[in-house]
Amino acid sequence: MKNDYPDGTTYLSNGAKVPKNNIIIKFIGELDELSAEIGYINTLIYKYFVKYNNYVIHKYFNILYDIQKDIHKQEKIIQEANCTDKIILNTSIIQQYLKELSNILPQQCKFVLSGGNILIASIFKARAKCRAAERRLVSINYYYYNSEKLTPNEIFNIGTCMNYINILSDYFYVLARYTYFIFDIEEIVS
Repeated sequence: MKNDYPDGTTYLSNGAKVPKNNIIIKFIGELDELSAEIGYINTLIYKYFVKYNNYVIHKYFNILYDIQKDIHKQEKIIQEANCTDKIILNTSIIQQYLKELSNILPQQCKFVLSGGNILIASIFKARAKCRAAERRLVSINYYYYNSEKLTPNEIFNIGTCMNYINILSDYFYVLARYTYFIFDIEEIVS
């Protein structure tokens, strides 16, 4: 990516110069924030698991590094005009882990709120950032799709990203509940 300019513009990875408030730049920013929050969660996981679980990092948290890689793929593919590649994301493992966690957790009767400890609150924050990115991606889809500017591959990629981000926000919610559960912290509910 080329350097930003003081006139309020920047460049997409395909070389297109756009204003910094361009909808794609806003989506990339949302994904950057999400990735940063996941990085923060990863550092907290080590702190908490060292204290509570004798250095064992559970598989439901290990996937977070792969999620960061998938987020980077989405940033790259959404910036490319007339993209000829179809994006492949790790949706199936997230769905599998969602199923497994749902079988472990007690039945939910009320909506669970953020809190409990800093790790749980950070997972909820990642969920909120994920949902913000999803809303931005829906805006990209409607703006470009309705103006008929998208290629079939771009339509496929946006749909794939929307599906992934939707599932990912569910994953963060369930992962937060799981974190309440494994630390034996009573869920804060509405």
